[in-house]
This record gives sequence, C-alpha cells and structure tokens, in this order.
Amino acid sequence: MLNRDNLTPPEAAEYLRCSQRTLIRWRNRRAGPAWTYVGGRIIYQRADLDAYLNAKRVEPVAEVSS
Repeated sequence: MLNRDNLTPPEAAEYLRCSQRTLIRWRNRRAGPAWTYVGGRIIYQRADLDAYLNAKRVEPVAEVSS
C-alpha cells in the first residue's frame, strides 16, 4: 500500500481503483478529486482523495418493519 501523502496520477488511480484515463477525463471536465499542478506535474493529495471518496459514499436505506 502507498504510504505517501502526495500521489502521482498512476498512484492515485491505483488508490481509487480506477484507470488513469478516468482521472484524465475527470480533470478535463473539472470533476473528480481535487488535484494540484506543481513543477509541471500533477499531484493528488491523499486527503483530497479520501474527501472525494467520502463525498461519494452512499448509506444503505434501513428496512421498515411492518
């Protein structure tokens, strides 16, 4: 498992279990997790990836007793 706070796009894709192409599409549409452009490189902060995952979380609906 990756133990760094700043991840490259391939590492971020692995962390999110999506393809690198998906990350590229999200960036082009300004969707998906936040990213930073530093020194000619794209960096994803682990905290931003976790925040994105938490925002997409869906709670199951409890069954109603009759």
